[in-house]
Amino acid sequence: MTQKAAQWLEKARQDLKAGRILLAGTDEDVLGIIAFLCQQAVEKALKAYLNCKGIEPPPTHDLSRLVDLCIQLDSAFCAFHDDVEVLTPYAVEVRYPCDLPESPSLETVSELIHLASKVLDLVTQKID
Repeated sequence: MTQKAAQWLEKARQDLKAGRILLAGTDEDVLGIIAFLCQQAVEKALKAYLNCKGIEPPPTHDLSRLVDLCIQLDSAFCAFHDDVEVLTPYAVEVRYPCDLPESPSLETVSELIHLASKVLDLVTQKID
């Protein structure tokens, strides 16, 4: 694993860990932030995988685009092709007061944590 890939992966793990910590507090005011952290964890994990394979990840928050690049290298990422689309809107929209999406439910955020965890698990398996 390259040093840069390891750094991407570590940041992904930190984002997911922070999301889990916030979720444990079950404060509904931070559900959008948890969704953002899940999006970030997946984005960084996918960028770690691409970097490990010698591809400079594009500067994008579009998880479908990143997964498509990963699929070109390994069909195992097909499992996430449709699922990650739900996370992309949380990259920026929940961080700024304009065009705020509806706040996700506790159930939705729990599912996003699970999805992010599955993506991180696959990336870790593929690059470790």
